[in-house]
Amino acid sequence: MKFSSFRGRCRAIETRFVPVRSGIRQVRGALSVPPSPPKLTGRSCRQNDRSRMSTASYPSVLAHLGDLPNLAVEDALLHALPTVSETVAVAAIEVLLKRARPHALKHLAGHYLSYPDAVRKTLAAATATLSGSIRDLMHAPTAAPKLAALELIRESNDASLAYLTAEGLGADDGSVRTRAGEVLVELVRRHLETRPEPEDDDAERAYLARRIQLTEALNQAVRTWELHFRADVLAAALWMYAETEPVVRSRLEGPRSHLVHATRQILAGPSDPRLSVFTWCALELDSVREAAARRLEQADDAGVLAGLIEASWLLADPNVERGCTKVRATRWIRTDVRRLADCDPHHVERIASVISRSGIPTAHKLEVFGRWLETGSPAVRRAALWAVVRQDGEGSDALLLSAVRGPDPALAAIAEKELRRRNPDRVIPAASSARPPVRSEPATSAIPGDERGGKIEAPRSEAVLQPESDNAGGSSSPADVVTTCRALLNSPRALDRVRGLHAVRERGIEAGFSDAILRLIHDPDGIVRATAAASLAGVDRGIAAGALRSALSDAEPRVRANAIEALERTADERITAWIAPMLKAVEPRVRANAIKALLARQHAPAGDALLHMLEDSSRAARISALWVVQRLGLRSCALVVGRMGREDPDAHVRRRANRCLSALGGADVRQAPTTSRHAQEALR
Repeated sequence: MKFSSFRGRCRAIETRFVPVRSGIRQVRGALSVPPSPPKLTGRSCRQNDRSRMSTASYPSVLAHLGDLPNLAVEDALLHALPTVSETVAVAAIEVLLKRARPHALKHLAGHYLSYPDAVRKTLAAATATLSGSIRDLMHAPTAAPKLAALELIRESNDASLAYLTAEGLGADDGSVRTRAGEVLVELVRRHLETRPEPEDDDAERAYLARRIQLTEALNQAVRTWELHFRADVLAAALWMYAETEPVVRSRLEGPRSHLVHATRQILAGPSDPRLSVFTWCALELDSVREAAARRLEQADDAGVLAGLIEASWLLADPNVERGCTKVRATRWIRTDVRRLADCDPHHVERIASVISRSGIPTAHKLEVFGRWLETGSPAVRRAALWAVVRQDGEGSDALLLSAVRGPDPALAAIAEKELRRRNPDRVIPAASSARPPVRSEPATSAIPGDERGGKIEAPRSEAVLQPESDNAGGSSSPADVVTTCRALLNSPRALDRVRGLHAVRERGIEAGFSDAILRLIHDPDGIVRATAAASLAGVDRGIAAGALRSALSDAEPRVRANAIEALERTADERITAWIAPMLKAVEPRVRANAIKALLARQHAPAGDALLHMLEDSSRAARISALWVVQRLGLRSCALVVGRMGREDPDAHVRRRANRCLSALGGADVRQAPTTSRHAQEALR
């Protein structure tokens, strides 16, 4: 069968009477013969001949082939790809991608490594179309298709296919495991090196979606670590510890975990700013605490402090602060602290507490806090002042004296009060008369706004002050401790009463001070009442129940929130009826604590309240609701939380929602009870 023109060859394929093999031969012949230039006569010759000739190109011919239903087109184009130029090959690839026949797509992905760069770029940009074929190649029995699929994933930088690299880590072939680990690490590295523009909501949603996809792949790689033992993959999971924390923690705390030795080796390795977040958080893990402390002692780059700032939301566990006592190096705290001004005040407070409790010499701590006192951020200055109050010696007195003479009236009043307590016989220059008088408790002493919705107590900076007569936190005899605690609880100063309550709680001796705690639940100071309400959790249930019920009607939100948490541990059946009215509380913390307590008791209206709180217009309310979901492990809320992570108008809420969604991956499945069908469908 002969054809006189190129279009004639193409038209022949349209009919079903042309055999497939003959169609392949005809299309290959058409692709191998250059198109004839158009015949130009008359007026056409006087126009732009080159422009007219350029329109007769291969892409237009291939576009014509792309509309033909004959299966011979795929086979013909696939056979012709190795013999044509890059321009024609790219056009042919576009035709094949448009037709999207499975056997052709699988062939393209499987031969990806043999194609020129232009073709590979075209295929890498079309992974959405090729995803099914890439998945099939990763399940192939031989190594070559898997390596081609992994290379295509790497060049496309498509995080939605990262789970396939985690599957490749369990392959029988060593080369596939090695390449899969390298590709997964590179995907994580590229993600961490890119940051979306703050004003671009679409880019930020895409960024968070990639983060979730990479987190799922890393979690799978950590769970199956014994199949590949890839230290670089484990390091990548530690880079994203804020998201992988539930899975990594469960493996590190598990019995005879193989990850412990590898994690210690990573912490003993060269400096890597990406590990700063995990290094700080590792201080609360018994298995790797010593290695993390040694790494912090050797660190001398700004990434350590940056990691502390970024990890401050994870530092609620007191084990972190206890682990900080093992950190004795000073280089990491000498870095630039200007980033602290952009932090949440609550985070700054925790960072100052970590530095204050570290094993660093006092002189070096005071040097750092002295620089903090000179900054322009009120939150940083306040955190520094309370950190200085925790220190003893002439150096701290000098900083307190400078704060008395400083421009901030509230801080000057606090510093003056502490100096008078330390030096009752010394003449202390009074604060300016224009400043407000010193109160029994400064107005700024309340906990900075913590939107997690957790327990509300007095700030730790107040709770660790040294008492006037003795050290309630030292290694005194039991009789001395009881005497000191009783003296603090009966002190006329609110600050001492708070310190006494904390000392009692830290030793678990609330039962011996039940009379004093019950008296302090009616104290005129709100912080004292809140701390007393939290302390009643350790008192006999029959004695504490009545006092806690009265605390639920307290005017101070923190008192009601702590009372709910204390009542949550009580088995009394009346508790549900007492807490139920708090589901309508205006304060997010109170409402979140009530929802958490009642969901644990399978109280159906609490599920409705949780749903409404997740959709609340207040940012603090939505974050508090996310705290409840994560605390109770309500995986049934994953769809709602995932939608918040993608669509919430507030960037902070989106980040918190995605962290919550990542944490739910390691939680036990629990269903939130609801009454309305709308709530049941949303939480299902």
